[in-house]
Amino acid sequence: MAGSGHTALERYAPVSAAFAKATRHQDPVGSQAAMKVAANALLTGVVQVLYEGVTLGEKAGRSRPRSAPCPPAPRP
Repeated sequence: MAGSGHTALERYAPVSAAFAKATRHQDPVGSQAAMKVAANALLTGVVQVLYEGVTLGEKAGRSRPRSAPCPPAPRP
């Protein structure tokens, strides 16, 4: 994501192409920060739901999947 004027984005395009598949223009300047916060909030929600599902499965007697990305739940 790039928040800039079109002229700056065109100048930056060769640099961006070296390490990014695509560049999304977010206008005006600063709006890309709001977009990143929204994307991070969504991702955090997905991770939390995954963690809750694994914990629910454990409490129902299922073993933790070998590829589960979350740490064991703290024991009270």
